Amino acid sequence: MCEMLAIRSSQEMPIERVLTYAELLDEYGVAGFSWGLVWKSAAGELLRYRAVEGIRRDILARRALAGVKSTEYLVHLRRPSLMTTIAHRNAQPYLSQDRRLAFAHNGFFAQHREFRSAYQNRLEGTSDSEVGFCYYQDLISQGENPGEALINTHQRLGGRANIGVMRRGSPILFYCGNDDNAVYAFAAEGARFLTTALHSGDDYVLQTVFPQAEQTERVAVGTVREL
Repeated sequence: MCEMLAIRSSQEMPIERVLTYAELLDEYGVAGFSWGLVWKSAAGELLRYRAVEGIRRDILARRALAGVKSTEYLVHLRRPSLMTTIAHRNAQPYLSQDRRLAFAHNGFFAQHREFRSAYQNRLEGTSDSEVGFCYYQDLISQGENPGEALINTHQRLGGRANIGVMRRGSPILFYCGNDDNAVYAFAAEGARFLTTALHSGDDYVLQTVFPQAEQTERVAVGTVREL
């Protein structure tokens, strides 16, 4: 029941604007049990912030992130499928040890238990999403195309899955595979956006959070979009 937002801007966007969008997604959606985001530095390094509180209850976020500017952001607002997994270690996005790959997931990987024991030494937390992250990393390390690897991760782990991936030196990838939470692509303020739909069967997210959106498109389920 999470929400996700990806942004790629032609000019550096202040993080305060991103936080405003994220707070509105949290307000109108059903997340609020942790949150996080990854952005690229001017040198292309992936940097991360995450908290166990929902973004509107995270009193440190704006102070800790003040002054950050970037052309690329990936935001995750969490409402876990299993409430017992509420913990900072399960807050997303996940970030690889070499800080070259970030991964965020909205949905539930139905077959995650089948793979958990194989990844036990690599798992920081207890969520199904982190199992998906490990599986995706393995596909990439084996040389699989990053977009196809997103599709194959969902097919093998089952369930529902919207997945956002930020990669150092490469565009953001966003896979739409959760028919309970549509993904919209649009332009606004000199940037391109991808956002989940507040688990609402209409375009309410565009009416309330992004009324300035142009060139709007509902992304087809089972496809990967590059941002």
